[in-house]
Amino acid sequence: MHQTFYIDIDEEITSAIDRLRKSKTKENIFVVPKRALILQSVVNLRLLKKEAGKLKKQIMIISQDEQGRALAEKVGIFSQQSLEGVEVKEELKIKVHPQINSERQKNLNKKVKKKRKLENVGSKDFYEKDKKTMDAKNSLEAEKKVVVGKKKIEEKKILVKKQGRDHVVSGVVKSVDFPSSSLKYHPSNVKKVKSGSGGDYAKYKKDIDPRKEEELKELFQLDKHQDQPKKQLQVSVPKKTKKIFILFGIVSVAVILLVGIFLIFPRAKISIHMSSNVQTIDLEIKGNSNAVISDLEGRSVPARAIEKDAERTESFSATGRNEISDQKTRGTIAIYNEHGTSPQPLVATTRFLTPDGKLFRLVKGVTVPGMTEVDGKLKPGVIEAEVIADQPGEEYNIGPSDFSIPGLKGSSKYEKFYARSASSMSGGGSKGDEVVIISQKDIDNARSKVEASLMEEIKNEIRNNLQGDEVFIEETAEKIILESDSPEIGITTDSFEFKLKIRVRAIVFSEEKLKDVVMDSFDKKSDEKLNSLKIEYGEATPDFDTGIINIKVHGKALFDPLIDTDKLKAELLGNNEEQIKEILNNYSRIKEIEVELWPEFLSGKIPRYKKRVEIEIIPSSFE
Repeated sequence: MHQTFYIDIDEEITSAIDRLRKSKTKENIFVVPKRALILQSVVNLRLLKKEAGKLKKQIMIISQDEQGRALAEKVGIFSQQSLEGVEVKEELKIKVHPQINSERQKNLNKKVKKKRKLENVGSKDFYEKDKKTMDAKNSLEAEKKVVVGKKKIEEKKILVKKQGRDHVVSGVVKSVDFPSSSLKYHPSNVKKVKSGSGGDYAKYKKDIDPRKEEELKELFQLDKHQDQPKKQLQVSVPKKTKKIFILFGIVSVAVILLVGIFLIFPRAKISIHMSSNVQTIDLEIKGNSNAVISDLEGRSVPARAIEKDAERTESFSATGRNEISDQKTRGTIAIYNEHGTSPQPLVATTRFLTPDGKLFRLVKGVTVPGMTEVDGKLKPGVIEAEVIADQPGEEYNIGPSDFSIPGLKGSSKYEKFYARSASSMSGGGSKGDEVVIISQKDIDNARSKVEASLMEEIKNEIRNNLQGDEVFIEETAEKIILESDSPEIGITTDSFEFKLKIRVRAIVFSEEKLKDVVMDSFDKKSDEKLNSLKIEYGEATPDFDTGIINIKVHGKALFDPLIDTDKLKAELLGNNEEQIKEILNNYSRIKEIEVELWPEFLSGKIPRYKKRVEIEIIPSSFE
């Protein structure tokens, strides 16, 4: 037996479940009106089905609401449009089969309603004839009449065997999920149609009309053991439902993407700017070239003394001008000795004569060296000397020439002593002419240029030979002139040479050891760490005799507070801007915090996973 419940349009699912619990029968039917609240939610129907499963009861929904029935069948609840064919006094066993065809079903329903009065046609005794008294022909004709008669009376009749009695249930049977229900249909429950000769349904179907056979096959859904393939359920899905499914799919994909973005992609970089403690100090530190280690209390560091020599000769142009008054020509000659290995002295004013008879005299006395042996051969001794014309005049301004020594004429030395000029003689002229001479300004400029060039050369050499972190304060370098050679001022010439030799002394020291002395003088705290240190050197005074240099130093240091970044990160995870501000109130030394989120549109909160959050402490800098 079953029990029927009539549900109100606004009745809650809890009320329906309560009715089901109080039901004393195993099969229960719920008659639900259109647009009832229960049929508006899949969740309601699932709750009802779940409760029926717990109570081990079978349920069926009868409703005119097509969408509600569709939802019921979707969750596995058998549903039907009306109670027609269901309202019987006895307990029913109904096999769940797919709907044959929507158009064919309508026709079946119409014919069933019109010919309901013929309900009892085709009872149990209808086919039971004495097969011994009927021949094969009469049996086949009788069976055909039965089938045709049933077709004319109503579209479909299902003969169901129930507790030794037969009941005909008219109407179309819809699909329902009663896996363990007693409401089952099975082909074995159908009364077999017998022929007069004792044949079963398999024999009977050989002579049945093909069109009717197809109708019976659709009606009874014969299984594979009867060589009949099952009819596939043709479900017509409304367009509105299709749109809902498509929209649901799009929303599901979007939700999955968003979940992926929130769980996989989000990253954050947190930059923290600290409020640094700035300290400055002024000290005088001693660099001692005689010390090996630093003395923090005495503010002394090891140093190293350096000494370098260098010399250079450069040519310069003379720029002086002078009006001559019977000016004599001047020049330079090379005097050669091929007479022997003994040197030969020549006094000032010794005469030298050109082949064309122009006479020049030595300006200063010289000694011509003797011959020397080089690689087994004797080479003449040679010396350069300055000469001046014996008479004024431009005619003595001659080019390179050979000279003889008239004073040695008549001796063996005359052929062996001679002179040559490699460049032209100049400076000779008559009264009123202007000549180029070496001025004091020329000498000073030459000295300055050669000295600067030598100093730069030596400083570069010192810088290139510094060891490790040594510092060379260039202003403390000492310069000593060892040698300077220049021509006399006022000499008539277009160019001249200047020679200079100097010595440079310096004291260098270790900057890292000097920083240690400076750091030892700062007031350091346990909850701070050094961010950066800046050293500026002031006046430095070296004492090269003692090897000590006194240096005035200005030190400036930045100390940042120590922050537990792991703890701070844990506090910031998953927080928004307002919550971050509250957390930062507990960190007074944090000056500013910057949060970069990726992707950019995921703004507002820091990710909850610490592996996707990076914290960077931005060091302070000197303003």
